[in-house]
Amino acid sequence: VFKPEDIAPAFEQAKALMAQYRVPVVVEVILERVTNISMGSELDNVMEFEDIADNAADAPTETCFMHYE
Repeated sequence: VFKPEDIAPAFEQAKALMAQYRVPVVVEVILERVTNISMGSELDNVMEFEDIADNAADAPTETCFMHYE
């Protein structure tokens, strides 16, 4: 999915495909055209290109809830 307006229809299509074929379905939303994304041939074989955020101090504000005072 490349456009925000296509996200909801993609989830609906994924639900229909899951029901029809009785298999898991992944909806991938592309946030950037060029990025180092985690990828692998299996879920238990994913390569990370960058360090994983271990706590809120490591994560950008887009990926965690921040308390502002």
